[in-house]
Amino acid sequence: MALTSRLTTAREASARVRTAVRTVRVRRFAAAFLDGLLALTIALTPAAIAGATGGSGPVQGRVFGVGLLVGTAYLLLRDAIPYAEWGARSLGKRWLGVRPFTIDGDPMDWRISARRNATVAAAFGIPAVAYVVGGHRGIPFGQ
Repeated sequence: MALTSRLTTAREASARVRTAVRTVRVRRFAAAFLDGLLALTIALTPAAIAGATGGSGPVQGRVFGVGLLVGTAYLLLRDAIPYAEWGARSLGKRWLGVRPFTIDGDPMDWRISARRNATVAAAFGIPAVAYVVGGHRGIPFGQ
């Protein structure tokens, strides 16, 4: 009888751990999604302002490229933002209560953040360079 209750307790504990791990994964994904939306907003805002003030296709395309570069910088260094109240984490992670740490448990620094987020930032950075260099060619802004 005691063995059965111990097994049941162990199963319940294991189920709770699996649920907690899933919850953290969902929160981390949601935080990354929010950070991506923020980076996209950062990228689109300058182009929208340039379009509203009468900027043409090439100008608006290059301004969008600069906005993408700023969004790329945010994505690259998002886990090491040194604002004291945020505790060196991105806005998405702050909003959802996720704290990034190194394997040793130390807080994130710029170098580690850049290494962790390089692939995501490259997805923004490569088109950003194309927009800045190419201007209006192949860009949906303009004629």
